[in-house]
Amino acid sequence: MKLISVERSLQVFDKKSEELVIEYAVTLDLDSIIKIVKPLKSDPKLYRPYALSQLQIKKLLAKINLDLIMEMKTYHYFLDCSGIYDWDK
Repeated sequence: MKLISVERSLQVFDKKSEELVIEYAVTLDLDSIIKIVKPLKSDPKLYRPYALSQLQIKKLLAKINLDLIMEMKTYHYFLDCSGIYDWDK
């Protein structure tokens, strides 16, 4: 199995049901994302999910040109990462 690419997304979860409500692609390069979300020392490439603050969400939305009304009392916002793999290698 070989990692081909990495896809990141802004995920919005309902606080009560904890269900995923919607997901938006984040097509920024890693350096741009790191300016918004500080990685853990053990996760320099932001592979883990990160809970986002209101300020981080605002910065991320501006960078990806997404107009979204944040409802911090209703939803949790996360930066998530998924790997795309070639399973034959």
